[in-house]
Parts: sequence; C-alpha cells; structure tokens
Amino acid sequence: ALENGRGVIGIDVPQLEDHAAIGRSALAYADVWLLPVAPGGMEVRRTILQLRTALDDARDLREQIGRPRNPMAELVLLTRTNRPYATKTGPDADFRKALTEKGFRVMNTVVPFHDDLYRQSYGYPIDTTGTTYPAAADEIITAWEEAQP
Repeated sequence: ALENGRGVIGIDVPQLEDHAAIGRSALAYADVWLLPVAPGGMEVRRTILQLRTALDDARDLREQIGRPRNPMAELVLLTRTNRPYATKTGPDADFRKALTEKGFRVMNTVVPFHDDLYRQSYGYPIDTTGTTYPAAADEIITAWEEAQP
C-alpha cells in the first residue's frame, strides 16, 4: 500500500543498534539497503562488529516472510567525510579498505560533512546543486539497475 504506484520509496530508519526492530522491519521489505556510515574509529567498530549481525537478522526475517534472503543491492555510503570526493589516503581511504575487506560494497561517492547546510531543513525543499547527492543517487540507481533479473 505504501508504494501506491511510486517508482521509489526511501525509508530512513534510526540506527540499528538503538532501534533494531524498526530497522529490521524496513530492511525486510527494501530492495536496496543503503548504509550511511561516517569514516571514524567508532564507526569502524560499530559497522564491522554490530552492523553485520543486525543485517544477518534482517536477512533471516526476509526469509521468514518469503522474500529473497539478500536485497538486490547493499551499499555503504561514507558520510560526514572531510572531502567531497573519495580520497586515496587518510581516514576515508582506510575506512573504505577495512569495509571492503569485510565484504561490504562501498560506494565511490561520498557525502562531506553538511550539518551546517541541512540541520534545520526538515519539511522544506533542499537544493542539492553543487553537492554529491545527485552522484550518490545515480550510483544507487545504477546498482539497483545492475541487480535486475
């Protein structure tokens, strides 16, 4: 009923470790899992140790309700980065490497720290001109298209 003829629906859920049931329920129905993660030490630990377990729980629920175990695409989007582009060295690159080695598909697009631009924007149109959001959307759509049977 939520889809109602729409081509795409984005569901923004709270952090899985704080609200596992909400996140798991959304992941059970989503075709694309987009996991926004900041490239920092605490996030590395959270992502590698806790997120994998939460995602496996969501996969189990997908099977229980008759959905394919895996989503069509599962992507990590590095957010709150120091640069508006993927770096070859530094924390962003180190974090990308660590996630990739653990089997995560990390997007090429990154989203720099934008709290000053969007913190008070709830409910209002957002102008993404000059940001990396359009590139991120293109990369997500491409991953979904590539996963089509």
